[in-house]
Amino acid sequence: MIEKHYPGTLFLLFSLLFLVATANAEIFEPNETGTKSFKSQFSSTPDRVWPGADYWTNPMEDWRIRDGRLECVTPGANRNVHLLRHVLGSARGHFEISVDAGVLDRGDPGSVGFRIGVREPEINDYRSNVFFGEGLDAGLTTDGLLVLAGQQKKLDSRPRLKNIQLKLIGEPDLHNFRLTLTAMDLETGNKIGEISVENIEGDQVVGNIALVNNHDEGNARFWFRNWRVTGSKIKSFPDRKFGPILWSMYSLNNTRAEEGYVLKMSAQMPPIGEQDNDSVQLQVKRDNRWQTIAYEQIDPQARNAVFRITNWNADRDIPYRLVYETANLNGQTIRDEWHGTIRKDPVDTGNLTVVSLNCQHDAGFPYGPVTENVAKIDPEMLTFHGDQLYESNGGYGVVRDVEKEGMERATINYLRKFYMVGWAFGDLMRDRPTILMTDDHDVFQGNIWGEGGAAPDGTNFSTSGGYLMPPEWVNMVYRTQTSHNPDPYDDTPIKRGINVWHGDMVYGGVSFAIIAERMFKSSPKNVDTGGEGRADLVETPDYDPEQFDVPGLNLLGERQLIFLEHWVQDWSGASMKVVLGQTPYANLNTHSGPQGARLYADLDTNAWPQSARNDALRVLRKGFAFHLNGDQHLPTVTQYGIDEYRDANWGFCPPGISVGWPRWWLADEVGIEVQKRPEHGLPNTGQYIGPFGHPSYLYAVGNPSALDGVNRYHRAHQKASGFGVIRLNTEQRTIRMEAYRFLAEVGNPAVDNQFPGWPVTINQLQNYGNQKAGFLS
Repeated sequence: MIEKHYPGTLFLLFSLLFLVATANAEIFEPNETGTKSFKSQFSSTPDRVWPGADYWTNPMEDWRIRDGRLECVTPGANRNVHLLRHVLGSARGHFEISVDAGVLDRGDPGSVGFRIGVREPEINDYRSNVFFGEGLDAGLTTDGLLVLAGQQKKLDSRPRLKNIQLKLIGEPDLHNFRLTLTAMDLETGNKIGEISVENIEGDQVVGNIALVNNHDEGNARFWFRNWRVTGSKIKSFPDRKFGPILWSMYSLNNTRAEEGYVLKMSAQMPPIGEQDNDSVQLQVKRDNRWQTIAYEQIDPQARNAVFRITNWNADRDIPYRLVYETANLNGQTIRDEWHGTIRKDPVDTGNLTVVSLNCQHDAGFPYGPVTENVAKIDPEMLTFHGDQLYESNGGYGVVRDVEKEGMERATINYLRKFYMVGWAFGDLMRDRPTILMTDDHDVFQGNIWGEGGAAPDGTNFSTSGGYLMPPEWVNMVYRTQTSHNPDPYDDTPIKRGINVWHGDMVYGGVSFAIIAERMFKSSPKNVDTGGEGRADLVETPDYDPEQFDVPGLNLLGERQLIFLEHWVQDWSGASMKVVLGQTPYANLNTHSGPQGARLYADLDTNAWPQSARNDALRVLRKGFAFHLNGDQHLPTVTQYGIDEYRDANWGFCPPGISVGWPRWWLADEVGIEVQKRPEHGLPNTGQYIGPFGHPSYLYAVGNPSALDGVNRYHRAHQKASGFGVIRLNTEQRTIRMEAYRFLAEVGNPAVDNQFPGWPVTINQLQNYGNQKAGFLS
């Protein structure tokens, strides 16, 4: 099935060019700033999880500063700490790396030391090296082995490891490099041992530098202090800091009320400590002077500060900066600033460009081609439609058992995965309104059937109803991702005190409804899908769609339907309406997963529950509302049907940023009857009766071309990853949809940029059905 879908000639040519480019790419950017030295400041750092702006810790929940030392608090394999602003450059200079260390828990087996030249050759990004890079190990094992670059030397006796110093020296020889690792006992002043390895190839000593607690499997735990890096081969990149202000997100809403425009902004912070300052300043630049307009406290669990400013002047761009000041244990003030721009409301331009993003599997992290192309487009607004993270992102597993492992550990486990979002997209989010919506994986569930906040009815993270994680933890997630969004329409919490985030925003002359399409949805426990597989999937063809249309089931829930009834009638400040949701109101996948398994119906789509889905569309089409969504890992443009073909709204599901779980719509291959194929004649398009009995008109679909590739970025491209754009013209009342592939080059017509069938342009009035207005332009 999969092998039948090949990329076009242009894409094959582009792939070859991409391989050549990456093979010959410089390992580091040309702005590296010359020789610099590094010395850790652990001794003056307050106790906390975040060790400072110079580091990324893997995994974050297993490290902390305590009593002036960096400690690994949980044993396990390959716990490591990367330097971010100092790396081994491509020059042939020398270097010296040293650290003091000591054992906290010997827990044989175990090891302590360094990893150098950590990089992922195909993807040129230091952030990528942190998660996917490989390098040369250097260290000392608890049973008395010195290990260096694949070689080892047994010591005469088992080392005490109470207080040692490890020093690694690299020196260029005639053609390559010579490495020497020395271990000293700092209490006795005696050398423990030394090992040297020659003929190390130059490209093996280019990349990140890391401390390692247990290079391989191990149960030992160590502390570290006095980490030093120096030499002519060391390069410094001062801008590659991680915190203390990580990134910002904001929304700007024309409320049409006494509050005028309302600016909401969140400042995301790392896990600072109790001795650190707990507030952030928001400053704006007026008359060429910075003025503080607000202070806000940092939430102790979500680690963000949220600002709400009314009567904002939205008729011009206004520079802003977030300021955070704290003191170290030496009494020195540490100041950090994060700069951005609050853009003017483009209501008078008649055009609003929105880039739509969803599904950030770390297989494509840090999504370089996507972020570069979005920057080229320079949209007025960003929307993230859910799955900002997956449980596997960043490695090292997921902490779900809060009762056993504690709320704080589960929170840090989530935060480090969420921090990858800002690390990739922070520079885009700082200068434009950004709306985030959460979905299932954001709250560590394979699928979520929220049932209004109900307690879980089981432990299956794909099919159990309700929220499986504790309400306090869920609210922390919602605060990190949605607290900068416009105010909820009705902020009354749902069951068990779980907070809501559905509401509206008017910006650029467009009214957006932000809805939570999973929060109230009923679970599959209410119906019988048959078979022995998952309860949310129909895996056999012998079923009657009506058997799943059980009375009383929810999709959006009564509260959100009340909100939408109000929203579709309120046209204040807007001439067009867009619904921002999580998934299509049509079931458009015939095959799913790495093996391309045949599926017949998927209850996770918003095609189910049928009656609840139809009720929602009947409301939405009254506002001629266009539906922008995500989740399916398969780009589609669909006009929904309720009673007949094309009698409801249009929906656009852009490609996922980085697809993990692939899906296909191969209607032609499996013999699904099609009517009225669009004029472009592309396969697998036209009018279909969907798996739940709905009449649907599929105008365009972007199936994966393959599941393999020469590197992570190429695989993402083959698996139909990318991003979407909608261009709203409020004067002509048109909506143009664009679906870009992961390795697109926006602005380069020689590259296969968009999926087949795109771009697509419709008129606003077509969102009430074609019998009421116009046809596809």
